[in-house]
Amino acid sequence: MTPTFLTQAQPTGESFLILPENRFAWTALNRLANETGDAARMVFLEGPAGVGKSLAIRSILRQMQAADPELSVQRVTAAQWAAEFAEAAQKRSIPQFQKKYRELNVFVCEDLTGLSGRMETQQQLVSVIDELVRLDARMIFSSKSPPGGLIDFLPRLIDRWHGGIVAGVRRPSVESRERLLKHFAKLRDLSLSGEVIEEIATRCVGSPRELWGLLTQLEATARLHRQPITTDSVRRELSSDTRPPATTLSKIAKAVAKHFGVTLAGMRDTGRSAKIVRPRQCGMFLSRELTEEPLQSIAEFYGRRHHSTVLHAVKRVQNELVEEPSLRQHLDRIRTNLGVPGTA
Repeated sequence: MTPTFLTQAQPTGESFLILPENRFAWTALNRLANETGDAARMVFLEGPAGVGKSLAIRSILRQMQAADPELSVQRVTAAQWAAEFAEAAQKRSIPQFQKKYRELNVFVCEDLTGLSGRMETQQQLVSVIDELVRLDARMIFSSKSPPGGLIDFLPRLIDRWHGGIVAGVRRPSVESRERLLKHFAKLRDLSLSGEVIEEIATRCVGSPRELWGLLTQLEATARLHRQPITTDSVRRELSSDTRPPATTLSKIAKAVAKHFGVTLAGMRDTGRSAKIVRPRQCGMFLSRELTEEPLQSIAEFYGRRHHSTVLHAVKRVQNELVEEPSLRQHLDRIRTNLGVPGTA
């Protein structure tokens, strides 16, 4: 099986900052990565959206890949797993599907709520977990809820997750938000006074992702008006109703089209010219990463009939990220323009 290689690049916003709210989770991931002593072979990260679960996973996978470039790694969302299994069942290729996931050194499955109520798919996951345990492979799972809080899941699957290390990641405290803001400001080469940092940390009680998005908006406004970021501008921004809406399929597609210099209509058309195919695939890839829209909705948005088109695009981009480091820079720039540059 061809291993999935993860790059060493550290794009904007991708530097993981260890805080009291994530320290235990990071320690568990590090023990898993370094196979320290009797470290558990499975880590389950739980916590609300935007607190850094995916960022921690990406960071630890880069560390593991650097230590062993031949490591066979597969990282999917639960929705991707379910869609792949459905496609395998339709094509009567379940043995090949099982083989793919049972020959791994490291298996990562994120956002497990995507498997809720899908009992047959969950049973397949139980079988894969049992086989990977037998082979002494390592596994990472993540969810907004702890195993016991997941609804419509097989008890034996929840038992498997309880057999590993369950580590929570929480929203940052005021002190941690101040550290995050200093960290983000350094990454962005942005000058923020102590008063501004304190104002944001006190008034914005959200997740690291929301802090990053707020900084993006504050920086854009400051550059537009050619004025520094002040406590007054922070108050105006936080009290206004003009904050940018959540990222949507349409916003992502427009940002991708603008970045690559193509038309939105062209991306949503059925054409297959080289000029359009790459932006369209990037749009589908970012739609899977930054929204909770189902595969079929993404496919239909881009004028496709079947969700497998989206899966193909996501896999294609993942593979090309290995061969073309410049593609990661394109994606990072688009994420930055959207205000959500990988701080999930």
